[in-house]
Amino acid sequence: MSNVGKRTPITITLYDPETDEVKGTYSRAFIPWDILKGAIQLIPKIDGKDRAEIDADVIDELAGLVAEAFGNKFSAQDLGQGADMEEMIAVLMNIVSRASSLMPAGKTNPTRPG
Repeated sequence: MSNVGKRTPITITLYDPETDEVKGTYSRAFIPWDILKGAIQLIPKIDGKDRAEIDADVIDELAGLVAEAFGNKFSAQDLGQGADMEEMIAVLMNIVSRASSLMPAGKTNPTRPG
């Protein structure tokens, strides 16, 4: 039996940066496997680091990952201009948390089989 229906959907709202009006609210009940793989690869780049220690390239990767997680219904640039910082962090943490739960205990840098 699938847990997809039992999970709280991940939601993000994008705002017009000039008017602060809601442009759109997006929701995703599940995270596709490819996104989880990407999140697992990003974990070592953010795990245990202060926000100030995370460089701009990693932030761009994270924004791209979030856009992809929502089916590219918006771009990473849309997120940069219209996403609320706290909500963006919550979405990222949710995706990373789901990815982390798939990894064996104590292992944050998975090696590929073969």
